[in-house]
Amino acid sequence: MGLLKHILLGDFGQSLDISETAERVELQEKAQQLQSSRLRSKDLEIARLKTHTEKLHLAISGLTKYLITRGIVAENDLAAYLDEIDATDGTHDGKLPFSNSPAKPRLIIPE
Repeated sequence: MGLLKHILLGDFGQSLDISETAERVELQEKAQQLQSSRLRSKDLEIARLKTHTEKLHLAISGLTKYLITRGIVAENDLAAYLDEIDATDGTHDGKLPFSNSPAKPRLIIPE
């Protein structure tokens, strides 16, 4: 219809086409800005989680080394205990998933 619009309406038709194109470009720019904002937000969340994970790693590593070097627990006993904890979720995979329940976290003590 663009060509027919140009023939019938001349410059006015061309102005309408330019206006429609400008509106589409503006909508596309807004969509890109929204996407960019979402990506920045996700990047910030990833950075926050990485920092939190590094702090937890430091705390667990420090606590583990402290317990072992002070002779409070033997390294082999601690490794065996962690294996027991790992098995509590039904999968021996070296990780323990977070619970999705809103209840307070509870201590899991294998028997």
